[in-house]
Amino acid sequence: MKRVYLFTIMILLCMVFVLLTGCTPVSQSNQPTASKGVLDLQAWNFAQDGAVKLNGEWAFYWQELRESPPSPTASRHFLTLPHVWNGYEWNGTKLPAEGYATFMLTVRLNPREKNRLQAIYMPIASTAYRLIVNGKQLSTNGIVGTTKETMKPQYLPRLVYLQPETDTLHIVLQISNFMHKNGGIWKEIQLGDAQQLANWKEGTIIKQSFFIATFLVFGLYHLAIYIPRRRDVYSLYFGIFCFLISVRAALQDNISLIQMFPNFNWELALKFEYEAIFIGLPTFLMLIQSLYPQDINQKFVRIVQVISLCFVFVTAVTPAIIYTQLITAYYLVMLIVISYIMYALILTVVRKRAFSITNCLAANFFLITAIGDILYYNQIIRYGNFTSFGLFVFTLVQFTNLSVGYARNYRDVEQLSDELKDLNNTLEQRVQERTKSLEHSIRETAKARAEMSALEERNRIAGDIHDIVGHTLTTTIVQIEAGKRLVEKDLSRALEKFELSQDLVRNGLNEIRRAIRIEHEDEQSFIFPDALHHLIAETIKYTGVTIDASISPLPSLTKAQKKFIYHALQEGLTNGIRHGQSTHFIFLLERRNTALHFVLKDNGVGSSAITCGFGLTMMQKRARQLKGDVTLSSQSGKGYTISITMPIIQMGKESLL
Repeated sequence: MKRVYLFTIMILLCMVFVLLTGCTPVSQSNQPTASKGVLDLQAWNFAQDGAVKLNGEWAFYWQELRESPPSPTASRHFLTLPHVWNGYEWNGTKLPAEGYATFMLTVRLNPREKNRLQAIYMPIASTAYRLIVNGKQLSTNGIVGTTKETMKPQYLPRLVYLQPETDTLHIVLQISNFMHKNGGIWKEIQLGDAQQLANWKEGTIIKQSFFIATFLVFGLYHLAIYIPRRRDVYSLYFGIFCFLISVRAALQDNISLIQMFPNFNWELALKFEYEAIFIGLPTFLMLIQSLYPQDINQKFVRIVQVISLCFVFVTAVTPAIIYTQLITAYYLVMLIVISYIMYALILTVVRKRAFSITNCLAANFFLITAIGDILYYNQIIRYGNFTSFGLFVFTLVQFTNLSVGYARNYRDVEQLSDELKDLNNTLEQRVQERTKSLEHSIRETAKARAEMSALEERNRIAGDIHDIVGHTLTTTIVQIEAGKRLVEKDLSRALEKFELSQDLVRNGLNEIRRAIRIEHEDEQSFIFPDALHHLIAETIKYTGVTIDASISPLPSLTKAQKKFIYHALQEGLTNGIRHGQSTHFIFLLERRNTALHFVLKDNGVGSSAITCGFGLTMMQKRARQLKGDVTLSSQSGKGYTISITMPIIQMGKESLL
């Protein structure tokens, strides 16, 4: 099963790898870069060498919206793209995110590229742009303006086509931003053969649509599993998390949602993307906690939930220029949570939890891609947007885990089905045998009833004698052992102990005689709760243990209930002294609403495994007859606790034990 499981995961990952590598644009690694606003592509053939990323130094004009290059003698600044203009030093001051600027680049093409159909891939810019090539406007994204009121933001990647009539392209890119924490363009612009770039963009859209559809299907699948099985919170968290990732994936890269609905509100789409991040982190943490509840700290989960809800609220009520600033602070929260999850998952491997190795590898891979995207969006590294792939790998592993679990359950069901078939095949023969047996049983019914009545009486007497003898012998042994230790030191005290032992044995015999005829005694012969106080006092006197008793005023109880409580206390004290070596007991008996609650706790050696002997078995049987419940709990070194709950039976409705 393990080999099949690992082989399935390897096949799925190979399929994903082939799918992703098939969507990569063809280009050489040693691409030329722009220098001082000029990109030389005279030796570059788009058809053979692939598309070119227009990276490098672009001429930069702050607070200007130019459409044509200035005179050669005019002073110019250069800014390396892709990059935001935040923090760029301009005349001794660092630029803010809010503002507008013009970027210019001169591209010298291979003469063979003239009159050929080419394309420029324009990614999103923050937060509106206007693209002009050789004096012609080719594309706009939103409305470029010099103030917040005159501009309109939009995120819509485009592939624009051109057919240059010369071997030189003068590219002018106007960008304005008054809405986002970053201004400029931080994704790569590409120039190349029109068909090649069209195929590449189509591939990226297919890849993104594949991820979105996969997450939606997985989300619906796990929610469908959760609906009939509400205790399976793992499926609920996983379904929600897949929906959140699908929403975020639909708003990134080529932005499938905006491609279908170009007029979709920019502010609302950005809020959806940020809210998905703020809600997704605690959801993923709860997902891991549902897998391994013993290894994830509940308080840590609560803290992350509260912090994330604060970010969700601020994002919902503030404009983009404010809540986009929060993501930097939230990155710190994400790094802390990711580090904790990695630690907890490694801990599950050490503790050998179910599916811990595959879950640890898959989750850590996903978390590493998340860290990479954090670095990418902060422009610390150049490549990013791998979170969707990391989650896809994690999702495949979880889906495989679920399938393996269901396969095991199905195998067990098949085995049970085979056993049922075997039983059905012999059912007719068994029916005949049972019919004959039933006829014989009918003839023996009268005799069986009599024997049953006698057996119940013997069991009652055996249980009572067990409780009495056990308690008597335990206290007698304590006195005899004390006398043996005092023989040589204090003979008079030793004789006193032996006399007490003799009295205990004599009282025990009287109790046994009383147990044999107790069913015929009237209610006055068993005074309650004086009998409990007497039992506690005698135990303290003859064994030297300490018993802290709290007996609240009780309602009128039946004789069966009184006997049961008395013998339960007697059995608990005997077991605690004889087996648990207990020296201190706490006894509580009180009424809570319509139920009677009995608790006896000792300080004995305890045990990690509870074994019920004759006495405890009889106690549980008596409790069931009174419609009560007995709970036994113990831990090594922490003593033993007997808890009994039973309804208060009205007088006249008792069932005799």
